[in-house]
Amino acid sequence: MIVERQGDQSYPTNSISKEDLIYSRPDLEPKIEELSNEVLRQIAYRVGEIIKDEYWSAMETVLSRMFGNEGDDDSEVEPDDVPPL
Repeated sequence: MIVERQGDQSYPTNSISKEDLIYSRPDLEPKIEELSNEVLRQIAYRVGEIIKDEYWSAMETVLSRMFGNEGDDDSEVEPDDVPPL
């Protein structure tokens, strides 16, 4: 269970757009252009389900790289070291 504390912010990690789909499969551009927002939402949901495990694995990897393992303070990354968007 994820608990969001007052003042905490959530940051998006991925999105789905027609441009993304066309980039992935340019051969399907005419069909992709015809997709409704509901179909895009369904695609986004399905992609999210597929990458769910990879997302948590990536989260663990990033946190380990930033903060190291428990008791290992040498790997800590300062907020200024995180590249801007």
